[in-house]
Formats: sequence, structure tokens, C-alpha cells
Amino acid sequence: MRRNQHAKSKTLESYSLFIEKVNEFKKKFTLDESLKNAVKYCIENDILKQFLREHGSEVINMLTDDITIEEIVAIRSEEAREEGREEGKAEIIALLKKGLSPEEIINEK
Repeated sequence: MRRNQHAKSKTLESYSLFIEKVNEFKKKFTLDESLKNAVKYCIENDILKQFLREHGSEVINMLTDDITIEEIVAIRSEEAREEGREEGKAEIIALLKKGLSPEEIINEK
């Protein structure tokens, strides 16, 4: 299995475990409480840990609010754009620190 496929499989498996925990907690708690408990459980058990640490409240909000798939895609697209901008800034700063001029940086790409 290629590395990228393995990473996707691991992510899907982790997502399935998260949903499983939500459903398990829903037997005892409200949806909101179930989501919070599932996020906490998954972080404590290294399931989607980094993602849930950074986006746990957003996950809870999206799953408890009436939000459309299109809105989720738009939110994720904006997050990806912002991540790209931050990566680009860091890359440019690193090149400037190496002593490259702005013109050299433009030509390097």
C-alpha cells in the first residue's frame, strides 16, 4: 500500500472510531454531550488527536448545527487557503533569511 493510501485508511479508521464513540455516548447523553465526550475520549486515546485538539469545537458545532455539505466544503476550503498562505509566508521568510532578494525568490519558483 502506498504511503498516502495508508494515511487515508488510518484517517478513515480513526474517523469511524470517533463516530462509533459518538453513537456509544448517545445511549447515555444528549448529542452535544456525546460529541464533547467523544472528542475528549479520542484526544485522550490518540485518535485524530491533533485534528481534534485544533478543530474539536468546530466539529461539535458543525455536527450540532444545521449546516449543509456546501457550507462545510466552503469552510474547509477557506481553512486550506489560510494554511497555504501561512506555509507560503514561512517559505518566503526562510528564503529571505538565506539572503535571497525578492527577485531571486520570484525566479526560483
